[in-house]
Amino acid sequence: MTDKPITDRHLLLFTYIRFIVNINQRMVYPFLTAISRGLGVPLQTLAWGISLRSFIGVLNPFISTFADRHGRKPIILGGVGMLLAGLALFIAAPSFPTFVVYMCFAYLGAFSSMVALQAYISDRVAIGERGRYISTMELGWSLAFIVGMPAVALMIDRGTWRTPFPILLLVTALSMIPFARSIREDAPRTDVSQSEPWWTRIRQVLANAQARRILAAYVTITIPGELLLLLFGPWLELSFQFKVLALGLSSFVIGLAEFCGESLSARLADRLGKRRVVMAAILANTVVALALLVVGRSPIGALVGLFFFYMFIEFAYISGIPLVSEVMRDARATLLGVNGAGIAIARAGSALAAPALLGLGMPAVVAVCVFSNLVTLWLLKGFRVDESGGAAPAAPAHVV
Repeated sequence: MTDKPITDRHLLLFTYIRFIVNINQRMVYPFLTAISRGLGVPLQTLAWGISLRSFIGVLNPFISTFADRHGRKPIILGGVGMLLAGLALFIAAPSFPTFVVYMCFAYLGAFSSMVALQAYISDRVAIGERGRYISTMELGWSLAFIVGMPAVALMIDRGTWRTPFPILLLVTALSMIPFARSIREDAPRTDVSQSEPWWTRIRQVLANAQARRILAAYVTITIPGELLLLLFGPWLELSFQFKVLALGLSSFVIGLAEFCGESLSARLADRLGKRRVVMAAILANTVVALALLVVGRSPIGALVGLFFFYMFIEFAYISGIPLVSEVMRDARATLLGVNGAGIAIARAGSALAAPALLGLGMPAVVAVCVFSNLVTLWLLKGFRVDESGGAAPAAPAHVV
């Protein structure tokens, strides 16, 4: 292992891959109505497809245990390969069933590869510095909205709703070559038995009280952001007659908000304490959610409200990932994978609830968001993990 196992060049490439992968994962949200019309299915049917996609994420812990047992690199690259397979299938035979398969492959592939990549970074960076590394890579998440969604909107406007897919396939495939070369081969952890059943690792994670608390907190952190992500497109279209390009612009606003939240996390989470900033950001998000009931009555007010809502939720979400990665060092990828499964369940439930909540109006949406945030604050109040930093954790044995 070198003195600088993760260079700035590597981190930039990781961020770029996060960007490409998440364009595929996120573009369904702002163009929900355009995609449902193109597929010839009602919005509710597509919402069921999105819920199934999210529920597939419960498989993530099973995949992540292999990253602890057999090394991070196969899972990182295999997840991106899964995304490519889903894209190729939908392009070859476009239909609603193949679109659902594509969504499932993109979601599971993105989660498994990014969880393994987070574990890969956490193996090599001390907890006291990890917030900056994780937050920087997560900029790819927001850039998928800032740059990716306006680009997708332009492709749809100039072509059809299917135009972005072959372009994404080509760009993702070409990106795999430098990405694969940048990931060092890593041996399995020396403290993990190769004969140990995968469910043993998951059971160990769920038996840890602090792990259960942070896992539950991530479920409740996810619900507000996912609900509004599902509903902002239909809400803006129904309330203010936003068209495709305008929805692309609103996606840019949300992406910019997430970028600001990630940047705040990179600058402040390590310095002020990750648990402290997560709780402060959740509290601020609660205030903004309530304010949406007033400012959301005009297009500008709605966009401003969405900006601050997503800035604070992303600030909390990203600042907490290093906390998750530190609870159980010997089962790091498995714990991150179980966390991904919890997030997937929260997203699946949100997708099922979103159409009904939209019918009840924004007050119902805000009420769910506020309640979820209060539960998050209660869970984090009793959560403890050592954030003191210290020496960087040892990388897995025989890293080359």
